[in-house]
Amino acid sequence: MTKVEEFAALVAEQIKANYYADAIRRSSDYETWDKHIGSRIGTEVIVGPKYTKVNVLLPDPSARYMVENATGDIYGVKSYGKVNKAHYYGDLNNTDEYYWGGYAPTRVMIRLVKR
Repeated sequence: MTKVEEFAALVAEQIKANYYADAIRRSSDYETWDKHIGSRIGTEVIVGPKYTKVNVLLPDPSARYMVENATGDIYGVKSYGKVNKAHYYGDLNNTDEYYWGGYAPTRVMIRLVKR
């Protein structure tokens, strides 16, 4: 599994957890929600010459992130296939510094503990 595929799996896991929590809060018929929508939540990876697209399926596909192949830098998108360099989310080596389960990633507070 490549680093981009690991990143896509992390995004899918966190988005699914977020949607499940929301469904439990709002829906009295959780089993129906899980059957019809829960199984379609995930990500897809599309490799291109310069960028690899990580699309989110919610249950409809939408472009969410673009990873620069040469550097591993993660960016948001302006529209499908158009990278937004103003929305920089680190690189593939620091994906644990963000929570990817929301509409946009949010930086996670990292607490350093003295020993």
